[in-house]
Amino acid sequence: MARAIAGALMANPVRVYLAGPEVFLPDPIEAGRKKCAVAERYGVAGLYPLDAALDLTGLSKVEAARRISAANESLMREADALIANLTPFRGVSMDSGTAFEVGFMRALGRPVFGYTNVVPDYADRALYSARITGINRTRGIIGIACHRA
Repeated sequence: MARAIAGALMANPVRVYLAGPEVFLPDPIEAGRKKCAVAERYGVAGLYPLDAALDLTGLSKVEAARRISAANESLMREADALIANLTPFRGVSMDSGTAFEVGFMRALGRPVFGYTNVVPDYADRALYSARITGINRTRGIIGIACHRA
């Protein structure tokens, strides 16, 4: 029985959409290849949003964003599950595009799994960020008073 299941999985591997901010790295295609190779080692087919493979030449930023979103949504519809890199990106939170992808897959009823490369929780990261950027909850940016009604 176990061999039959393993054989079926090898013939029709689970397809997993690999979400995360790696698409913004200097070499996003290589990052995608590496993530797909890891997925393959675990017996699943990795689906990576290769935005760089789209022809966005001459498009406005809005139209380019629409094309990327449509391509990624189509790829997610082909996936059985999603694994998301939830590591903070450009701030204290996960990449906003990755957050959308997590919600999109949950809306499709697909399982979502996440990981992060940081230990501190969101509250600790936010407090640390506020300290180093000079943001104060009660006064706004330090030195500039916020108007209150």
